Amino acid sequence: MCRLMAYIGPPILIADVVLWPDRSIIKQSYDAKERKMDSSLPYHLAHGNLNGDGFGIGWFSSPDSKTCEDPTPCVFTSVTPAWNNDNLGRLSCKIVSPLIFAHVRAAYPGMPVSEQNCHPFQWGRYLWMHNGVVGGFMKIRRKLLACLSDEAYDTVQSFHSDSAISFAIFLHHLPHLHKPQSPQVLLTAMQATFATIRSVQEEASIEAISLLNFVVSDGVTMVATRFASDPEEAPASLYYAEGGSYQRVADSAAADSPLNATPGDAAAANAQTARRTSLTGEGSYGLTLGPVGNHVALVASEPITGSTAEWVPVPAGTALVISRERNGYINIMHSPLDASQGLKRMQEVARSLEAVYGSIEVPRQLPVGCPSTVSGTASEDLGRAVSGALEPLLIRLASNSIGEEQRIHAHGGPVLCIAVWDDRLIFSGSTDCLIKVWDLERQQHRQALTLTCQSVLHLTKTGGALWALTATHVDGQLYLLAGGQDSCVRAFSAAAAESTSSPANVLPQVCTKGQTGHYGAVLALAATDRYICSAGSDALICVWHKKTLALKMVLRGHRGSVLALLALGSLLVSGGRSGLLRVWDLDALVCRRTLAGHHADVLSMATVTRPQCTSTMPSPGTCLGAGPKIAQPAAGSAQPCVFASASADGTAQLWSTSSWVCLRIFQIPGDSCPTPILSCKLTSSNLYLGGSEGTIWAWPLEPLYTMYAERSPGALGSPRSSIRREASRGQLQQDPQGRRLLERSLREFVRIKTVSRDPELKEDCFRGAKYLSNKLEALGAEVKMCRTSDDVNPVVIGRLGRCKSKPTLCFYGHYDIQPAMEREWQTDPFELTAIDGYYYGRGTSDNKGPILAFIHAVQEMQQQESTGLPVNVAFVFEGEEENGSNGFHEAVKSNLHWFEGTQAIVISNTLWVGEKTPCLTYGMRGMIALSIEVTGPARDVHSGNEGGVFSEPLTNLMHVLGQLTDEQNISKIPGFYSDMRTDTLHPALQRLDASSEFSVSGYQATLGVPQLLNNSTIETILNARWCTPTLSIVDVRTGDSTAGVPDAGYRFGPTRFSVIPCSAIGNVSIRFVPDQTADELIAALKSHVHKEFAGLHSGNKIAVHVKSVGDFWDADPKSVLFQLAERAVLQEWGHLPLLVREGGTMPVASALEKLLSAPAVLIPMGPMGAYL
Repeated sequence: MCRLMAYIGPPILIADVVLWPDRSIIKQSYDAKERKMDSSLPYHLAHGNLNGDGFGIGWFSSPDSKTCEDPTPCVFTSVTPAWNNDNLGRLSCKIVSPLIFAHVRAAYPGMPVSEQNCHPFQWGRYLWMHNGVVGGFMKIRRKLLACLSDEAYDTVQSFHSDSAISFAIFLHHLPHLHKPQSPQVLLTAMQATFATIRSVQEEASIEAISLLNFVVSDGVTMVATRFASDPEEAPASLYYAEGGSYQRVADSAAADSPLNATPGDAAAANAQTARRTSLTGEGSYGLTLGPVGNHVALVASEPITGSTAEWVPVPAGTALVISRERNGYINIMHSPLDASQGLKRMQEVARSLEAVYGSIEVPRQLPVGCPSTVSGTASEDLGRAVSGALEPLLIRLASNSIGEEQRIHAHGGPVLCIAVWDDRLIFSGSTDCLIKVWDLERQQHRQALTLTCQSVLHLTKTGGALWALTATHVDGQLYLLAGGQDSCVRAFSAAAAESTSSPANVLPQVCTKGQTGHYGAVLALAATDRYICSAGSDALICVWHKKTLALKMVLRGHRGSVLALLALGSLLVSGGRSGLLRVWDLDALVCRRTLAGHHADVLSMATVTRPQCTSTMPSPGTCLGAGPKIAQPAAGSAQPCVFASASADGTAQLWSTSSWVCLRIFQIPGDSCPTPILSCKLTSSNLYLGGSEGTIWAWPLEPLYTMYAERSPGALGSPRSSIRREASRGQLQQDPQGRRLLERSLREFVRIKTVSRDPELKEDCFRGAKYLSNKLEALGAEVKMCRTSDDVNPVVIGRLGRCKSKPTLCFYGHYDIQPAMEREWQTDPFELTAIDGYYYGRGTSDNKGPILAFIHAVQEMQQQESTGLPVNVAFVFEGEEENGSNGFHEAVKSNLHWFEGTQAIVISNTLWVGEKTPCLTYGMRGMIALSIEVTGPARDVHSGNEGGVFSEPLTNLMHVLGQLTDEQNISKIPGFYSDMRTDTLHPALQRLDASSEFSVSGYQATLGVPQLLNNSTIETILNARWCTPTLSIVDVRTGDSTAGVPDAGYRFGPTRFSVIPCSAIGNVSIRFVPDQTADELIAALKSHVHKEFAGLHSGNKIAVHVKSVGDFWDADPKSVLFQLAERAVLQEWGHLPLLVREGGTMPVASALEKLLSAPAVLIPMGPMGAYL
């Protein structure tokens, strides 16, 4: 059985991971400790510990090298034993790489020992290696090869090797062999590889066991698997580890420890330390904890460092996906390998990967009133704030306001956690393996509790490092909750714990690998009266029942790892890599709002709320098990009024839970580079911050509380009471604040020139998509920006709520607009202008205004409904509607899980029939866009020299176009009016007859035409507009349409009267109605055109080109959905809406109905003639 190892992290010498560690893969090549035995092989092969049939290393270029632009890795292989190859030692001591593969080989009988079969295998940008065997390989080899495409077949490097052919199968399942792929795509290709191998084995009735430990990387992402085909058979060993840095442990305490070096200095530090050791360079290596995030990950068949506590076994049947998220930190997720292990979990992992890696990054806005920098000392700021306006100010620490005694030089490493008892004792934990206890009254250090080997948050447990700790009470008993590297959350009874051993009496695990829970490391925990909440690197927040430990709900919305949780009564605040804070209502299990302000990772949060103890605090060192019971908080007790968030941007922010605004920003003094704040604690009188340099800082808060109590009584009320106050419907309707906010949003949105047809405004279109993303995130929605190709604008997808017991409503809109000819506007089209009760600006009605109206309506409902929205809401906004909706359907189809459970679609992109009465649209016509082209001479000719000697293309075209309709616009095409549904106008006339919204004279004036057709009545006009197929000639041009040559008349300027064009094109628009089919109409038109053209006996040629087809949309006004919409309009406007049809076409309505299997309702928001 082979041994393998892979490293991803800051650039490092290959020797540091291949040669020098005390349990390096070189040592494993002759002294493997965990090689799986195979009783089917001869004894000397089945029970040996040698891996001497060749080796290989692979590496990618370092980012600072001259070849960094080349994505292909390099490989060095040999058939000699790894422990006896001098070239390996020479190369490893000179090559620096951020991603390294190493493999030592033990060949099976019949497998040639050759460099061609040595791992890792390389093709294009990919490295691949394998430990194990494909069961029955020789019997199924030809069938496996038959599964490959021609391109993938050409990548097979050895037809003797099951590993090489497995690599080719993986490449076969990639959508493109040469383009970089996302982590989601690499995982999907790996899962498809397993499915292919298993399918071929089942077809051939192979019973031999497959051991498939694969590792693949493209230089950015690494996917590693551990798998045995027989569930009762243990797979080959595989471990992983992660940390802030991976470095050599210094040989003496006096030596400068490289453990404190930055990741970029790792290679130099290790090489320097190696020179102080033996000639071979061997030594001890270790992983240090990253205070903000981890930079290094290792995967190996056996641990390569001396501390096995750093390594976590990869669960059987699992794929590890290792890549970098925001700010370059390593993220590791676990995924099932095939559907038999849980299709739902595979889908959930895909969604988590999408949340961490799949979204286009959206910049955030600072909260109102939160400055990034304010000068002055703390005392000066406080004095000015108390005497002046209540504007949030940045408070900087100054010796004249707080004093040096409030700065505690606590630890020799970063302070990772702080606990405060009664404003008297401070407990601080650090990477220096100490928990220190400080007495604030006596201004002295009281006691230090030493941990044996690991940092405070790196406690040894079989499941790997524990990165999240919290305490809670269940039925009066104190329990410790721990979450960590293996993605599990465990509960321990503190009453049974002993001071010298790990906690005993483990309760059932909150999340287990094979069922539900997290897919990555658990990084944060919080407990409320009813729930335990956990969050981690998979961008998920899991909510568990406190007593049964059963999963209640999975909350999504963060982009990147969730690093901090804070319980505020029945609310939960979360923060992470995105820098956003999300406020969750645990009663409704929905996100109520987001808070923006931090520019980097949110690492810690704290509030003043704490459980009350029935006796005094035990002295330091006292066993928790001997302590008192924890009293349950009384029902209806006061909720926290403020909370603090600390970030890697070097600031802590104090937030009000009443108004949800930032009250103050605190910043640790230092140089221009921000000092990450790793931990914070908030008490009734002080704010404590723990920095990465090992110092604890403190700020007094009494002046702030006094100031806000005097200036804004009740401003610091409880969060739940504030929600109830906001829920007064009458108060909201009378308050014009909502209208002002909507107007301000529309003004900002109109200023963005999202013209999709103008290539020079692509960046503006992108800004428009980001603007909507920010708006949706402010609602608390999950957001994704996606596009199917680089030449189309992003589609913005959002989701608010995923409660399966609630229906899902989908809202569609488009943020792109038509060009605005400024000279035709009386006002600036990109500045919102109010005139006589109407808003003017490009996009106000089509379609930016309706989009924002819906978003603000959802926001108002959130405030009114204290138990959450009655529905889940899905949003989809495209940026190419005015340009053919390129890529929109593909984007929706590839993200259908965002619309899961949709029962209705709402679209607001049509118009009223008049000016005053709201309408509901129950039908739209379909559209066929086509061109008729007549071509003649090979080139344009002169009218004076050649005119009158041949049939001219433009003359022929005009004749054909003239035979399409008569003088009353009635089509001459045979069968043009066949199959049209009758009486579709009747529902509209029933209410229009009693309304004064539409008149013949008013309609004619609005159009600005001198006269309408003969016998024009309201019924004939509306029937012609809405219910009858029509044909219109919309443009006539000259020039070659296929070559892109411009119109000859435009090309020759003043000489255009002397040019006979070689070709002429007429653009035709056909609108068709329900029950007609586009194919039949196109065939009828082509037949008629060719017949009329043949009658000219012209030598020219004619062709019909179909440009686009959009289907009609039709709804039943008596349907349940329509009646719901009618009741809503009646409740808001006081009378029933008019029922109208549209003569225009919106293909997206019928397309979304088919994609989402749900009916649509069209609710127009613009008056007749509002083409803005």
